[in-house]
Amino acid sequence: MTSRRTTPLAQPVLQSHHCTIDTRLEKLGLVTFFQTLDRQSLHGVNGLFRAHHVRQNDVIYRQHDKAAYLRILVFGAVCLLHHTESGKDILIDLLQPGEYFGTLPLLGEDHYSETAYAHTDCCILAINGTDFEQILQSHPDIAIALIGINAQRLKKARDTIRHLASSPVEKRIAATLLSLAHKFGIKKDEELLVQLPLSRKNLADITGTTTETASRVMSHFQDERIIKTGRKWVSITNLDALKQVSEH
Repeated sequence: MTSRRTTPLAQPVLQSHHCTIDTRLEKLGLVTFFQTLDRQSLHGVNGLFRAHHVRQNDVIYRQHDKAAYLRILVFGAVCLLHHTESGKDILIDLLQPGEYFGTLPLLGEDHYSETAYAHTDCCILAINGTDFEQILQSHPDIAIALIGINAQRLKKARDTIRHLASSPVEKRIAATLLSLAHKFGIKKDEELLVQLPLSRKNLADITGTTTETASRVMSHFQDERIIKTGRKWVSITNLDALKQVSEH
């Protein structure tokens, strides 16, 4: 009987306490343009958002859909993908709690420029244009902050698309693993554990390659002792080596 690899840490499960008022206020306070608000102001902002539970793999919105909501992730992980003209899906970002995504016409974008889907079960806060305009009127400094933040995000997205669309697959997969480690990595002994459901197909889809190629590259990384993998987790055992692959 073969031994089965187990997940190094307990898997989080979406429960009601992940969207409590205290949790919502905590994550709202992490959003870049809300960080200057005091707790009383955050309470007022929170009252304008609506919470939604989204199940793993559900599409939240699609690229080119009409922009209707700005969203903030409270629990879980959300993937942002850009669909290229050649039919590839390129991972723009994998969001962690406290990050925002989506857009609104009043922010200068009438349509979503990427597809967002729930990589895990998620709790998400959403706000429409009318209610967000109320926030901007009460806190003009947020509008000023958003101009700079959105410009930086757009530049980063374009750079990522250009980089990943033209890079070798080993480099794309290494860069994706590094991105995951940066946001979700947990230090465990001498390794960096990323505990997310990430099948070979998932990895292939978000790096614009085939499942077979993604499996081959991941097996090569394991043979080189750069990573270890198991069910719903990847552990980076040689961060420097992975960085070298992503840079060359």
